[in-house]
Amino acid sequence: MLGNGSATPTLSRNPAGQVLRYGSDLLLLDCGEGTLLQLLRYKVATRHLSHVLISHLHGDHIFGLPGLLTSWSLTGRTAPLHLYGPPGLADILTTLFRHSATHLHFPLHFQPIHPDREQLLTEVNGLQVTALPLQHRVPCSGFLLTETRPERHLLPPALNLPYPIRQALKQGRELPGQAQPLGPEAYTRTDSPRAYAYCTDTLYLPTLAERLRGVTLLYHEATFAEADAHRAGPTFHSTARQAAVLARAAGVNRLLLGHFSARYSDLSLLENEARSLFAPTDAARQGQWYQVG
Repeated sequence: MLGNGSATPTLSRNPAGQVLRYGSDLLLLDCGEGTLLQLLRYKVATRHLSHVLISHLHGDHIFGLPGLLTSWSLTGRTAPLHLYGPPGLADILTTLFRHSATHLHFPLHFQPIHPDREQLLTEVNGLQVTALPLQHRVPCSGFLLTETRPERHLLPPALNLPYPIRQALKQGRELPGQAQPLGPEAYTRTDSPRAYAYCTDTLYLPTLAERLRGVTLLYHEATFAEADAHRAGPTFHSTARQAAVLARAAGVNRLLLGHFSARYSDLSLLENEARSLFAPTDAARQGQWYQVG
C-alpha cells in the first residue's frame, strides 16, 4: 500500500483482514476467518508476507491466524514471520498448538502490544510501524505506518543516464561526473513521506485527530450509520459520520471506511453519509486495492 505502486485490499467485509504492500514486503493487518482462502483468491504472494499485526482478540480478527500459520508450515515455509498482538495471543496459539500437536517449521517471532499506550513496533525497510491505543470492549490497538525513507523519483534530465547511475541517484548517492558531481538533488525529487493509519473496532475518539494529523490514507471503522448511532456507543464502535468528522479534524488526505455491520446491504448509504462531511471518502470493497498517495 505504501511505495512502489503499492496499495491495500480489504480481504473481506467481515471478518477483518487487510494486506499492506510496501516494496517487496507484505504486511497483514488482522486475520479473520477465511483469510488464507482470500489470499489465494486474490493471488497475494504470501511468500513475501513478513509481518502480521493483530489489533485485538475478537474472533473476526484472529480466527484465520492458526490456519494460516499451520498452512505455511505444511507447505514448506522457512522464512521467519514477525507477529504482533495483545499478550494473550501467545497463550491462544501456544494452547492450540500444544493440544493439536502442531509444530511450526519456520521461526515465529512474537512481540506483545500493550494497548494502553503508543508503542513503536518495528521498521520494515523504511516503513515505521507504530501501535496506537483505541477503545473497544477488549484491549485494542490501531496501527500507523509511516515512511521514513521516501522513494526518490527520477527527473527528465536523468532519464538518459546509464541504468547503474540512475539507480544510484534514486538511492540518494552522489556520483562523480565529467564536469561536476552528479547529485541526487539535481536529478531526482522526493515526495513527502506517506502514512497509512488503520483504526478498526473503536469508539469515536476525537483525541486521535492530533496523532493522525496529515495522514495520507486513513482506514477507519464505520460499523453503523448515524441513524443507528445509539448502537455504536454500547458496542464500542463508530458511525460513518464520526469517521468523517475525525478525518476532517485530522486533515487527512483520504478516508477509507470499513468494518460494516451486515445490516447495510448498500454501502453507498455509509459512503454518502461520510462524504457529506469529508468528500474524499470511499467504502472499502472486498478484494479492491487502494493506492496510498
